[in-house]
Amino acid sequence: MLKVKTLKPVEDMGAPEIILRGDIQEIRNNTAGENVTGIEKLIGKKQNIVIESYGGDEDVRDCITSLAELLVKEDPLMKGFIRKLRQHYCDQQKPFSFSVSAWDENDKKKLREIFEEELCGIVDSVDVDSNPDIITGNLVFSPAAMAFLTGRYMEIGVYEIAKSVMKEIAARCKISWNIYRNVKVTTKKGIPKNEFDVVIECEGIFYVIEVKSGEKFNAWGSLVDSGREYNIVPGRLLLVDSWLSDEKAGRIEDHCQYYVSNLEHDSLRKKILTMITNDLQEEHDGQSS
Repeated sequence: MLKVKTLKPVEDMGAPEIILRGDIQEIRNNTAGENVTGIEKLIGKKQNIVIESYGGDEDVRDCITSLAELLVKEDPLMKGFIRKLRQHYCDQQKPFSFSVSAWDENDKKKLREIFEEELCGIVDSVDVDSNPDIITGNLVFSPAAMAFLTGRYMEIGVYEIAKSVMKEIAARCKISWNIYRNVKVTTKKGIPKNEFDVVIECEGIFYVIEVKSGEKFNAWGSLVDSGREYNIVPGRLLLVDSWLSDEKAGRIEDHCQYYVSNLEHDSLRKKILTMITNDLQEEHDGQSS
């Protein structure tokens, strides 16, 4: 029976030495001869459900993935403006005007570059020169631009960062891993059952990252319930929600026993690293056992 692990702190992950534990090697050996492969192992031998589809690297152009990853990494700087732009979509209001007077000069420069250069196709007619403290422009009202800004960018960006972390881990140890985006589980009759934003498979173990970009999400227990249904313990689940304060994220993490990132303090990268290496590593701090 799988046991819930105590979540480890993530203040200083560094670059730990990684050693495969015996039970991880056993999982690898036991699954080697099974008929199901890859993402199909997520549902195991469950009857009447199938993996309908999932996304991969080839589904999104590089120019879009780089923008999505940038916006996720710069979430502390950009989230206020993105939320205002999303409200403009709801209000059917194309023109926008944002004050950046409260930011320091380095952040002002970065904001001007993002609006003027990186967000092309999502916003247009951007003016950052008339007033150094004001950014003006118009939203592009196309379905693709709207879908990207209202949530798709965060799912893609989190996927890209998770993939980067897995490459970082793989560079230090010999592991087998895969990563999947937008995994859809349905009944055999095609009725939607579950949708997982990001699924990582590492040494035969699955990890799920749930991405919430909307303000109203508060079903904290739903992630635990989904994990239980697919035999994924809470310590292998991660919720990404930039609306959460540090205090609220900490409370949810403590009570629900899964990881939570609000995209502050590089927490996304750190917590993915911790979540995966909990199962792979023994940290050597130089002290004798």
